[in-house]
Amino acid sequence: QLFTADNETDPRGARKRLGINVTGGAGSALEAALTGRESGGDASVVNPWGYAGLFQFGAPRLFTIGLYSPGADEDLKGGSGAGKSAEGKWSGEFRIPGHPEVKTLADFLASPSAQRAAFEVHSAAMDNEISERGLDEYIGQTVNGVEITRDGLKAMIHLGGAGGAARALKGESVTDANGTEVLEYAKLGLSSAAPQYADLPYEERVKLFEDSDRVALRILREQ
Repeated sequence: QLFTADNETDPRGARKRLGINVTGGAGSALEAALTGRESGGDASVVNPWGYAGLFQFGAPRLFTIGLYSPGADEDLKGGSGAGKSAEGKWSGEFRIPGHPEVKTLADFLASPSAQRAAFEVHSAAMDNEISERGLDEYIGQTVNGVEITRDGLKAMIHLGGAGGAARALKGESVTDANGTEVLEYAKLGLSSAAPQYADLPYEERVKLFEDSDRVALRILREQ
């Protein structure tokens, strides 16, 4: 977790207590960037391969992070590449924290809040995957002309999985079923974190965020 402290000397704790979301989880700018790119903000959309909702989740990912139990005839290994009408597709049961009413795909598509709750779990899992694979060593580096941020890493993992992101960071061309380059999604990290500053050099953006930390601390102390 990025937020681990609640004391007055840690800017991350200050941001958390002030309700400033910089983790890339639900309610964050990364969420907005991804929903815009993935679904255009339409919570009910299902693409031709069966990826569903605001974030175009697939059943294998939701299963991996503990939010979905597949149906008896559902093929999670090969199912992501099959069409949305493939036998057994989305025949299992959802288990979204705080949303016991969401059990079927229809329930999930009808509940944007459940989809955002799923993204919160997904985001935390991606943080773990970044750490476990050492992908955070790329933050601040430029790969094939694209500057890498933490949110950019998450966007890459969202599209191509942690393994796909790792290969793309090493220079391999990795694409999804639509032919979208995984590295292309790293650009969402720049625009989501601070779109008005996306063209500034990395060092200048770091200073801006350090300044915002100091403001958060000052506001917290004055409360």
